[in-house]
Amino acid sequence: MNELSAYPLEHLAVLTISGQDSVKFLQGQCTQDIELLIPERASPGAFCSAKGRTITNVWLIRTADAEPIIHLCCHRSSAARLKTHLSQYIAFFRGTVLTDNSDRLQGFGLMGPASEDWVKTLTAMPENHFRCQGPDGRWLFWLDTDDALAPSVLDRLAPLLASDANAWQVADIQNHILWLSAEHIEKWIPQNFSLDSQGGISFKKGCYTGQEVIARLHFKGASKKKLYRLQWDGQQPSNDGKIYHGQSAIGEIVQQAAIGSSHFALAILKVDPSHGTLYADENQQIVVELLE
Repeated sequence: MNELSAYPLEHLAVLTISGQDSVKFLQGQCTQDIELLIPERASPGAFCSAKGRTITNVWLIRTADAEPIIHLCCHRSSAARLKTHLSQYIAFFRGTVLTDNSDRLQGFGLMGPASEDWVKTLTAMPENHFRCQGPDGRWLFWLDTDDALAPSVLDRLAPLLASDANAWQVADIQNHILWLSAEHIEKWIPQNFSLDSQGGISFKKGCYTGQEVIARLHFKGASKKKLYRLQWDGQQPSNDGKIYHGQSAIGEIVQQAAIGSSHFALAILKVDPSHGTLYADENQQIVVELLE
């Protein structure tokens, strides 16, 4: 990427946890160790059911404010379900507030030289915004569209907007950045999409919802499924989204994007080192390259 480009993050939404017991509340719900969050550095995590099934995965972003404010960035389609899940528990933490900012905060990602410098200029702009650096080094920021200064930021941003938003999605895939949508709710445990290898699960911090199942898998065995990157050229995959080895489906595509005729995807597959050629269709017409 030779030029600085901006990408609207319309597929993402934000829930915000604020108040003096924010850390304590999230510590009992999230797979990540909330006490280790570094301000303005996104950390992966997930929220699960009592059975260890993932409601959705998130990026946790702690602001630099003195009183804890922690933003939960997730796939837009999963935000409502996550809000319902957290609302069951937050009432027990007086003074802690859950705010759905899905429609109020508008997100953008920046790629290219000087992206960090550009984002940091926002410190002199609207107060109701926040920023973070993702695990892969790219910068993101969210702007309060109700703020009086928001139009001036958007005017400055307009010349940077990329013509093809897929470049951001492809970068996500290349960096193993997964966003589980509503169709994936309670479908997998976190290790199935390799959240443990991404530093998104703490096995030391103590109890949280779903912890018993997640810890048991960690200490007594290994997940039979794993997150892989895939790449192929030409056709779209079959409508069922499955990945095939011979006639057998060994997993499914969770996230995909294309630039021209090149297709990129993240898929959750059954781990088997003996797998030969893989296909993105049952008729074995679309050969995929399997990447770690």
